[in-house]
Order: sequence, then structure tokens, then C-alpha cells
Amino acid sequence: MIHRTWPTLTLVFGLGLAACTTGPDVDGVWHAAAPAKGANNSLLFSATEPQTPLGVELIIGAYGPDVAGLMRYYRSGQFDLARSPLPPRKECECAFLHEAKVDATGRVTFLLDACVPGRSWDAPLELRGELTLMDDGRLVGTVAVDDPGQPSGTVALSFVRVGTTATADPVILDCQHPATLADGNTASGL
Repeated sequence: MIHRTWPTLTLVFGLGLAACTTGPDVDGVWHAAAPAKGANNSLLFSATEPQTPLGVELIIGAYGPDVAGLMRYYRSGQFDLARSPLPPRKECECAFLHEAKVDATGRVTFLLDACVPGRSWDAPLELRGELTLMDDGRLVGTVAVDDPGQPSGTVALSFVRVGTTATADPVILDCQHPATLADGNTASGL
């Protein structure tokens, strides 16, 4: 009797796990270099060095159709120069993903409501991200202004997975939010 029950329980448990997944695996740490400031990028760029590609890191944890994570910015497409919201730089460091979802096709959508390097470095700006997991493993799409009171702006990004969230150092999820202007950039870390 136990032998007949075991396969049934395994099948039910396996179906329960399958119900939690909605599509392709988008979990991970992803890197993209934003194009230099210009026609292809009126949104994410280095305000001090407009010809230097800005590094954009996307950290995603998918829980069924819901996604949690953040977008972090680096001063270089080499991901070697971290941005800091603290004095003296008071840069736009990162933003948490809001209303983030992934569907069965691997399409990830999210909102950002925080500062944006280059465009709105010291005040929040609402952005909408739409990215799709491609057959070659890249996460490709756009981040665009989603605020009717602001001029439009879009940047196309192509992310490559560089690690998993399970093996990443938890410090990558530290998105600082200074409490006052004296403490740093209050529009970072929202």
C-alpha cells in the first residue's frame, strides 16, 4: 500500500512545485552597459562623463509571477566603480523594483520610482521597465519614463546573467536611502 501511495504523493508534490513557476528562470544578477548619452539614450548616462557607458546591474528574485529586486548603477560599464549616495558624491546608487512581475513567456515588467543617473539624479522619476528573456539567455528590453509630467525618454538594455541570487553576496541587496540631504542623496534607494 505504501508503494502505491508514494508515487501519487510524489506526483502531487511535483505538480504543486510546477504551479509555483510561471515560465523561464529569470532569477539572478544581470549586467548591461547603457549606451553613451545621445539619441539611443536620453535616460541612463553618466552626467559627469557622458561618453562613458554607465553600468546597470539588475538583481531579480522571482517568486511565482511576482518579482523582487533592484537596479543598481555603476560609473563604468566595467562594474568596477560603484556609485555612492553618501557625501561627498551624493550619486544615484540604486532603486528597488516595484509592481514587478514575470509571465510564462519570460517577460519581466516593473516600475522604478527613484533617481536616475543622468536624467534625474537628485529627484525621483517614475520609470517602466519591460524586458524579455531571449533564447540566447539575454534579458533584453527597455526602460522608459512613465510619468506624464516629464519629458519622454527611453533606453534599450541587453542584460547578461553574471551570477545567481543564491550564490551572490547578500550585500548586493543593500540599497542605501539617506534620511536627509545632509546624509546624502535622498532620491536614491527608493
